Amino acid sequence: MFLLNHLWLHQTLQEANETPVSGTWRKYAAAVFPDETNAAILWSEEQIEELQFEKTAEEIKALKNRVDDQIKEYAEEGGEYDPEDLRWALSIVRSRSFVVDLDEDGKKRLRALLPVADLFNHQPESPVAWALAEAEGQDLDNPWRVIEGDDEDQYFEVLAHRSWKQSEEVLLPYGLETGSELLTSHGLVLEENEAEYLPLYMDAVELIGDISELELQETAAQAQKKLKILQGADAKEAPLAVRPGGLDACGHLLRCLQLAYANESELEMFEDEYDPAVGHYVLCPTSMDPVRSKVLLDKAKTKVALLCQEELDLMPTTAAQDKKILENTTELRAKAALQYRLGVKKLLSSFCSSSP
Repeated sequence: MFLLNHLWLHQTLQEANETPVSGTWRKYAAAVFPDETNAAILWSEEQIEELQFEKTAEEIKALKNRVDDQIKEYAEEGGEYDPEDLRWALSIVRSRSFVVDLDEDGKKRLRALLPVADLFNHQPESPVAWALAEAEGQDLDNPWRVIEGDDEDQYFEVLAHRSWKQSEEVLLPYGLETGSELLTSHGLVLEENEAEYLPLYMDAVELIGDISELELQETAAQAQKKLKILQGADAKEAPLAVRPGGLDACGHLLRCLQLAYANESELEMFEDEYDPAVGHYVLCPTSMDPVRSKVLLDKAKTKVALLCQEELDLMPTTAAQDKKILENTTELRAKAALQYRLGVKKLLSSFCSSSP
């Protein structure tokens, strides 16, 4: 479905460009579309490795391989487009198209590529910012939508999610969060991204396996009880990650680690509770003795510091070395990789001293 949606848009764009009577797309493409994009999905494996953060590199390589396999299958089935031309077109569609709602319920959706509507820059939104906007009654619906006019024709509408002052640049949330997502699709590396997060565990299974089974040497049955609680939590889909904003913003990860370190008799003390510093519900030991709760929380903080240091130790260069390399780097992809890994190292380093 990924390739089919993007391929259809690519074909439509190509036909519009080649049709003499339809010059709108041709002029727009010539003025706006780059000859090549910086999207990491088009990078070589060697270029992706330069990101140095293993979880990001593996995620991008997996997506790149998926797209490459689909393009290969398309070619083997007699597809008319050159593979390299197709990769470029897919990167344009991936970086400049968006999903629009065709009805008020958002049940009917369509991927669209539309001149001018794709010129808005990205507005990062952390879970906390989203929760605050929702509490203030801001419109959090999809900013790109199709509406029906009084004449019963369909029109395209771009709706700002808040009021903007005169001379302010209007930004719209792309629906993406992390630096790796923005780099993969858009080739963007933001200097500051409040929505960034770096996962230290891929899921609850990995976290419980690390703490309960490996570190505490608990039985499989004990580990399973803890895992069941985490998988039944309100925020079970939230990333187990460090975020900008310090330890308070990482409350979900810390509370999950706190539960993993708890004794079996203490598990029933954990309940979902809203944490405004996180922006959603997290598991909290609501009925636990405060002294004992602090002991477990300190263990969680120590673990976060160790994990962040381990990630930094795996990277072949230091932040100081990267800054010197960046001074003499002009090639776009190499520069983006350096900027991305510098941001990663800055965020990880901020938690290495978090151990109590």
